[in-house]
Amino acid sequence: MNKAMRLLALGRSSAFGMILVTGLSLGASGINFIVQALLAYHFGLGGAVDSYAFSLSVPLFLAGLIGSIVSYTVVPLIVGDGKDRTRRAALCGATLSAGAAMALLLVLLAVPAALLQPLSLPRHSPVAAYPHLSVLIALGWAAAAMQVITAVLVAQLTASGRPVVAAMLWLLPGTGASISLLLHPALGIVQVATGFLIGCTAAALVGYSLQRRDIIFQLGHIDTRSEIKDLVRKGAWAALALSCFSSFAPSDAFWAGRMPEGSLASLGYVQRLIIGVGSLIVAGPSALYVPRFAAFVENHDGQGFARLLMRTLLIVLGAGAIVVTILFIWSDEVVALLFRRGAFSAEDVVRLGQLFRIMAPGVVAMLAAVILMRALFCLPRAEMAAAALGVAWSVLYFVLSGFLHEQSAAGIARSYTISWVLVASAIGAYAFRRISQIRKTP
Repeated sequence: MNKAMRLLALGRSSAFGMILVTGLSLGASGINFIVQALLAYHFGLGGAVDSYAFSLSVPLFLAGLIGSIVSYTVVPLIVGDGKDRTRRAALCGATLSAGAAMALLLVLLAVPAALLQPLSLPRHSPVAAYPHLSVLIALGWAAAAMQVITAVLVAQLTASGRPVVAAMLWLLPGTGASISLLLHPALGIVQVATGFLIGCTAAALVGYSLQRRDIIFQLGHIDTRSEIKDLVRKGAWAALALSCFSSFAPSDAFWAGRMPEGSLASLGYVQRLIIGVGSLIVAGPSALYVPRFAAFVENHDGQGFARLLMRTLLIVLGAGAIVVTILFIWSDEVVALLFRRGAFSAEDVVRLGQLFRIMAPGVVAMLAAVILMRALFCLPRAEMAAAALGVAWSVLYFVLSGFLHEQSAAGIARSYTISWVLVASAIGAYAFRRISQIRKTP
């Protein structure tokens, strides 16, 4: 026990902590891969997985968006009051209350969403015909609510100097889904959604138990309204900017729900592979270099900023190109290794391999956009431009998918690549132009 406590204390040091947090993040991605592999084993590319992906698309998009906002805004807000422990505890209480309010809203939306979300599908859609679709949608919205609370608690734990235990919380949702799949899925895909909800709830409860001593609610003599208003203002721009990294889910659900059975499931499996590869490539450079971007801005060193950003992009693009090329050449073999078992057939392997090859150039462009968007958030008065660029990707992807979805899942994959190449180029051009203006600052 003492040895474990010393290890966690050591994890608070920057270098070792970064390694542990990166490892835990990869561990969470690994668990999610296990979930996908078990889904493929039990259900293949059938309508059950289509319905599961459709039901989770909108609520998890909203939860991910709120979580991204929280990570960008709550951590610096709480760290800024690190010397005043009472005020920091009051801020933790205020931000958790705000998170709980958003979570309650998501729970209240579960019932109308269960009734209205299927109406976005045409009558002939195989997803619309799934008998338990409304139950899956309600479970998805409840899980999203728990993820919002967990995101706030993760941010608070990170700001309090406990990033390792914070990262551990994200292991629990996938673990819940995995356990439900390792058991005999007597209830079908509903059992998987239930296990995912249980895992999300466990993460929120464990997070609160770890953080409860540093939270004070309703402390009358400390006014946190100005900080919360500033958080909401910054969060609104961040939500629009970061939507480009998660809006593919509701867009795919809308268009692939109109396509033959298995189309949405195919896109979901490939997106999970892309997210895993992307996390592996950008985790290190983001942790090492992104914090230095802001320092260059503070020192009015635009040349240093531009050099470091270019170096970071070369690292990310180089690593991304190598990994994606390997996966491009051996995509069928990789897909077979991950998913080829049980109900997942050899024909399904070929379908997923083809989709990944089409999306490969877009993956590389998306990795560059992750770094460039983080650089934009370090620049003063760049929030509106970042928001416009983020929304531009979401709109472009949705519109292109509408034109190309008649080509089945391959058309959606082409929309992904075209959208990321165009928008990532635009983000890069704007970022470097703004950085060049820093050089002129006295």
